[in-house]
Amino acid sequence: MQEQYVDKNMPALISDLQKLIQQPSISAKSLGLEECARLVVRIMGQSGIKAEILRLGKNIPPVVYGEVKSKKNPHKTILFYNHYDVQPEEPLELWDDKPFSGKIRGNKIYGRGSADDKGELITRIKAVEAFIKTTGDVPCNIKFLVEGEEEIGSMHVEEYLKRYQKKLSCDGIIWEFGYVDEKDRPVISLGMKGLLYVELSVLESIRDAHSSLAVLIENPAWRLIEALKTLRNKNGLILIKDWYRRG
Repeated sequence: MQEQYVDKNMPALISDLQKLIQQPSISAKSLGLEECARLVVRIMGQSGIKAEILRLGKNIPPVVYGEVKSKKNPHKTILFYNHYDVQPEEPLELWDDKPFSGKIRGNKIYGRGSADDKGELITRIKAVEAFIKTTGDVPCNIKFLVEGEEEIGSMHVEEYLKRYQKKLSCDGIIWEFGYVDEKDRPVISLGMKGLLYVELSVLESIRDAHSSLAVLIENPAWRLIEALKTLRNKNGLILIKDWYRRG
């Protein structure tokens, strides 16, 4: 029944996606974030999702929070994570159409954010709407956390989680993306590899020195090279103690 509803209302889904694409929201330039957040709230509201904007402070992109409470299963909650910000549109010369056109050609829609992540966000919103309109309920409580800094490292998401801990509490989280395989079957990923960033710095001299003193003062670059060599061997094996230890 939900599938029939979505098929029938596909034009509305596409129209809302076009509206999101046509609203620039570039976090690296602090461009259009407030406007896009308000647009997401409006689309959620029209889809039967109670939505609001959460804030931390001035000049920090807002988070959009959405919620639908289940009548039959109010004791379980899933949270959808998405983001409304996009990457900058450059290089402009590689675009056939304007980056925020939302133009449709064939069965594809073009524009920054059409996939990552406005396309995925709108399908989740419309899936929830389909449940509400066809059954009058959702399988469990559903929450949305839609942030505006993912493309620049999500600098404030931890602070948002701490401040709005109770509001964002849930039993499970479904991350931003989703795939289908070559047979058009949904792929469910149960885990992701982590990322670790380390910054190394070396101070060799206590003051600036002329290059003619290089024979006396060691170049810090070589010390960094030596440090990097201790991290992995030539075959790519990580040499850090207990790196491959499980649990």
